[in-house]
Amino acid sequence: MSQQQLEALIQQLKANPVLEQPSIEAVRAGFEQMGAMFPVPDDVKREPVTAGGVKAEWLTAPGAAADRAVL
Repeated sequence: MSQQQLEALIQQLKANPVLEQPSIEAVRAGFEQMGAMFPVPDDVKREPVTAGGVKAEWLTAPGAAADRAVL
């Protein structure tokens, strides 16, 4: 994520403060909506995985260190 994308995300969060406890479904929908704002670049490798029984993706960017990860 670029600095510009991070700033856009921060501004989005500030503009829409959480005023009540949302449902899990609402939280997931919100994350999907925010994620759509930042598409994965074409040169990033996406690999579907299961992490502790939960569907996930392992993303690898060109030049990324193989011994490091962001969770």
